[in-house]
Amino acid sequence: MKSKIIDFFYILSFFFSFAVGVFYFYLTKNELVGFFIYTAAGPLLLSIPLFLKKIKVIYENYNDNLNKLVKLSLFSIVYAHGFGSLGLYDKSFEYDQIAHFITLVFTTILLALLYRIIIVDVLKRKEHKLFIVFSVLFLLGILGGALTEIIQFFSDKFFGSNMFFDTDQIINIDVLTDMRANLLGSLAGILFLKLKWSKIKEKIIKNS
Repeated sequence: MKSKIIDFFYILSFFFSFAVGVFYFYLTKNELVGFFIYTAAGPLLLSIPLFLKKIKVIYENYNDNLNKLVKLSLFSIVYAHGFGSLGLYDKSFEYDQIAHFITLVFTTILLALLYRIIIVDVLKRKEHKLFIVFSVLFLLGILGGALTEIIQFFSDKFFGSNMFFDTDQIINIDVLTDMRANLLGSLAGILFLKLKWSKIKEKIIKNS
């Protein structure tokens, strides 16, 4: 994807996230948790690429393609869940699972980038074998997905939020279907990295 297109959707994602938060606040009749997620946490997450170039270990070892990939990953996650909160979660097809799948694909990619920066550039060690790397990424992805489900449950129970949108579905079933989507998304992300990891490193590492 070309830089200008990525930058356009990246900048737009800040306004999109904030607008979704306001709409969500109106839709759920003053529910503050979702409002905070989209108007504060979302833009904060999206701001990560703005600070990457200022980190010494990153600007010394990586070119702007790293920033592009991080931008693409983050705004894909924000758009996936944002459109769900605008009404797609309520449709008959299982959009919630699609959003979880997309989230885990890009989260796995981000974790792989973070792994390389920490292991190779910060700790100055050699990369582990891909099997070890992918096993760790898989476990982290699933753990993150499970943690999200726990946060959603306790937020709904104790803070009056509405993060489990489908009121007709038993929560246990919702959790299981979300975890299935997380599992498939993590596996898809790992498969993509297995096929493209060498090429990704060639594009993002300086003088490679």
